Amino acid sequence: MIRLMIVVYGNRNEKKTVLARKANMNYDTCVQYLKYLETIYFVKKNNENNHEIFEMTANGIKFCKKTLSDEFEENNST
Repeated sequence: MIRLMIVVYGNRNEKKTVLARKANMNYDTCVQYLKYLETIYFVKKNNENNHEIFEMTANGIKFCKKTLSDEFEENNST
């Protein structure tokens, strides 16, 4: 889930398929994680051109920077 959060943060406004691929994650698992992250207000879903687009919320960004600082900074520096 951490890997997915980092990918969502680094790839704002992406579709589920793209996020799953970039996180190197099974699509169905990615969808389950996105639903969970949405329920705890770490990501939000928008609809654009009949596609579900996901982006990190302020709460998700705050969590990543505070709790996952080492992994978060390392993966977003490239």
